[in-house]
Amino acid sequence: MEGNTKNKKAIKLGFIIVVLLIGLVVMTAFAIAGKNTPKGKAFGWHGDRGHSVQLGPRPYFLVEDMDASDLKADLQQCSEGPFKRTDFSIGHRGAALQFPEHTQESYVAAARMGAGIIECDVTFTEDRELVCRHSQCDLHTTTNILAIPELAAKCSEDDYTQEDYAQQMIDEYKAARVNPKKVFAQSFNLDDVLYWINNEPRFGRQAVFLDGRYGDLPFDHTNPSTWSPSMEELVAEGVNIIAPPMWMLMALDGNKNIVPSTYAMYATAAGLDIITWTLERSGFLKNGGGFYYQTVTEAINNDGDAYVALDVLAQDVGILGIFSDWPATVTFYANCMRLK
Repeated sequence: MEGNTKNKKAIKLGFIIVVLLIGLVVMTAFAIAGKNTPKGKAFGWHGDRGHSVQLGPRPYFLVEDMDASDLKADLQQCSEGPFKRTDFSIGHRGAALQFPEHTQESYVAAARMGAGIIECDVTFTEDRELVCRHSQCDLHTTTNILAIPELAAKCSEDDYTQEDYAQQMIDEYKAARVNPKKVFAQSFNLDDVLYWINNEPRFGRQAVFLDGRYGDLPFDHTNPSTWSPSMEELVAEGVNIIAPPMWMLMALDGNKNIVPSTYAMYATAAGLDIITWTLERSGFLKNGGGFYYQTVTEAINNDGDAYVALDVLAQDVGILGIFSDWPATVTFYANCMRLK
């Protein structure tokens, strides 16, 4: 079985962030990159906040592609930097726009582009070792396993209790002596988040509820009466951070300008902090941007509009950070706008 990069193995837990998967339930935990990050040097990362960030040409292309505006002028003034790592920029499975996700190359690229946080989806092997993969059956994303049917047929979803799974992730961080303040445990399963809050409170304070309810009826992101639990109920249970896809945080006003959505305003009013996903995962934006821009399609007609949407999310919604398939795009913006 050959990998399509130099990395031929799933990367073991302990680099920067962790996402756990069991069955169809995804748990994520991510930690801030820094000199206390386990195994950081093994990935060419030295934890120096003042290290040289390499952004490449894409941020500049996006700025020049923008329609004339005050925001475009402001971003043009930042072209010479200097640029530093920022926790506002979260590498989605590394730098997945170009590099196979959850590979060493992808993680290193994200770190070099200034991502202060890098996501590692975590699943487990047959012997219950945690590894960075999006699921137990996704080796086809980085290898030619599908060309070897007898190997592909061995893939299966293990029967492992969700609570044991959630606890194992935290136990490995504790064993590695990672400061809980550097870890954000995440899950689409609210029970996982509540488990961390109630059983591992030092980690639970930054546990993130990944809100994937948009596919569930009767949930309607524009109608608070359909939200169960409500924003206030989430806060009452100890949830501090919510993370919906970025389209749920945006809407259009009467002039087709992008503004914060009802969902965003209710989350903020309830006292929830917000992280969102995923910038630079939509390909070319000339046709409206697809899934991640579905609520603001009429305002999206060029790639530069990614910065228009990001500016609303950062300045008007007030997100803590955003996952991106190309962290340099977010790093450029965050440095220009002096975000941490």
